[in-house]
This record gives sequence, C-alpha cells and structure tokens, in this order.
Amino acid sequence: MRAKEFLAESSEDILKSFFGLTKSDGEFKSEKQKNYLLSQCNAGDGTFRLTQNLKFGPNGGASAIIHWAVMCDGKSVTKITKSTGTKGEAVYWERTPEQMAKQSAKARLHQEEVIRQYGDDRSRYLSQQEEAERTVSELRRTYDAWLSSPLRAKLRDSGFDDVMHDKDAEHLDKIQSAETLVVHCTELVARCDDTISAAKSELTGKMQDK
Repeated sequence: MRAKEFLAESSEDILKSFFGLTKSDGEFKSEKQKNYLLSQCNAGDGTFRLTQNLKFGPNGGASAIIHWAVMCDGKSVTKITKSTGTKGEAVYWERTPEQMAKQSAKARLHQEEVIRQYGDDRSRYLSQQEEAERTVSELRRTYDAWLSSPLRAKLRDSGFDDVMHDKDAEHLDKIQSAETLVVHCTELVARCDDTISAAKSELTGKMQDK
C-alpha cells in the first residue's frame, strides 16, 4: 500500500510548488509566486519547513517522519534538505554554480533571440511606416492638385456641389487611412524599441552578474 501523507492541503501545495521550481533551477516563475512563497518562509532565515508523517502498510502499522527544509535567497530556491530519523539530514536538491551558469546562459540566449526577433519586426514596421508616409505625401499632392483642378471648378460653377464634395471626401478618406497606418506603424516600432531596450538591459544585467 502506498504511503499516506498526513499534511494540511495548503502546506502540501506549498512544498509541491517549491519542488516544481527545481525544474527551472530554482527560479521563481513570477513576481506574484515569489511574493507568496517567500511569505510562507521564516522571516529570520528565509526557510520553509515542513514535517511529513508517513504511514505504511495495510493497517498503517509502520511510520516514518521526514523533515523538509526549503532555503531561499529572496530570488530563488537555493537548497532543499531532507532529514529522517534513520539517515539524518541530506541535500535533496541544491542550486549549484553549474546550474546557475546553465540558467544564465539559457536566459542570455532567450534575450538575444528576443532582440533578434523584435529587431526584424522593427525593421519591417519601419519600412511599412516609411511607405505609408510616402503614400500620405503623394495623396496630399493629389488632393492639392484636385482642389485647383479645372474639373473641380467646373463642378462647383455648374452647381454640382454634391459631386465635388464627394470627390473631396474620397481624397480625404484616403489620406486619413494612410495617416492612420503611419500612426499604427509608429506605435509598433515604439513597442519593439521598448522590448529590445528591456531585453538589452536584462542581458547587460546578467553579464554584470557573471
């Protein structure tokens, strides 16, 4: 029969969350998760402690007690120890310099890929923005030419104001659409710049931490 763990649900979930972090080298997955899990640690030494009472056998005749200690440094889980009455304390998992270097290299590659991808996006959006700006200039020249054209003057003088105004509106709608595209592309370029800047800052910070 499988061992039965007598744990409060919340404590079990917290321990499982800490165990889950060992798969990502101890790094917290979000600021919210970090704040919550650290709030469950002892304020003095940043350690989460939990004792498991295990019962074995069909009638629960055998038992064992395991003491877990999860140590954190405010940024990640650094070590998990397991202590039993028969084997004493042993390191269950530890964030070693090798693991930290591996995680740092992985994060650096990610940031470099972000910079590359958003750099490509920025170039594409900037090209679209410049094309849209040229289109706006061309449409404005066409509109200015229309305003001073003999055909427009003839429509006005012949009492076809509605036709003239429809043509005016058609030109203005095209200009407005092109200007809207310029604004949209400008915003996309700015977002790419912000993302690239944040990735470069993160990359610089990780290089300084080495």
